[in-house]
Amino acid sequence: MDGKELCVRVNDPRTPPFFYADIDTVYRIDPPVKCIVIPKAEFDLGFVYKATGREIEPLIETAKGLLRIEDVVRSEGVTAVSYGIADFALSVGGSLKAYEPNQVIKTFVVSAARAYGIDPIDRVYFDIKNLEGFRMDCMEAKSLGFVGKQVIHPSQVLVANDVFSPSEEEVNWARRIVEAYEKAVRDGRGGAINLDGQLVDYVHYKLAKRVLEFVRQSG
Repeated sequence: MDGKELCVRVNDPRTPPFFYADIDTVYRIDPPVKCIVIPKAEFDLGFVYKATGREIEPLIETAKGLLRIEDVVRSEGVTAVSYGIADFALSVGGSLKAYEPNQVIKTFVVSAARAYGIDPIDRVYFDIKNLEGFRMDCMEAKSLGFVGKQVIHPSQVLVANDVFSPSEEEVNWARRIVEAYEKAVRDGRGGAINLDGQLVDYVHYKLAKRVLEFVRQSG
């Protein structure tokens, strides 16, 4: 498990006997589980963190959960958030086909996550035989601000890791931005600079720092 985090998905909080039994089981696992994944999240989940000391990853899967997403993601112990599109479509009486490409929900989840400093994780991709479609779905999610992707088949893991990990070219460019911008600040030329004919300002600098921090954390 070196470099990996073990997370366990428990039963729906709206099924108390099963939910609390699962929480108790996860709490007793040794070595400790890193994170508890909670489906159909609709309210403050801080009580789970306080009881177990485990990080929380809620799944937004209902209409009520989406409308209350801010209460969910700012719960104590929440470090990431994702969503389940099939359950959500069922919740609102819609079709999966219509909601799978829905960027309103994607933007809602990303915005809530970023507003409270947690990781947004994109939904599952159900067509496990279509790896090219899965790759394109990952690329779109990354472009919208997601940092990772749920997977439901081993064949999807390598593709997701490839897309969401910065390329060598991206890392080298990020290093150049950080070095050039920090030198400009030291020289009293903060604000915006020209790097290889491209405008680089503080926003670009922060984005580059984010790439390098991701690389540092992932080793």
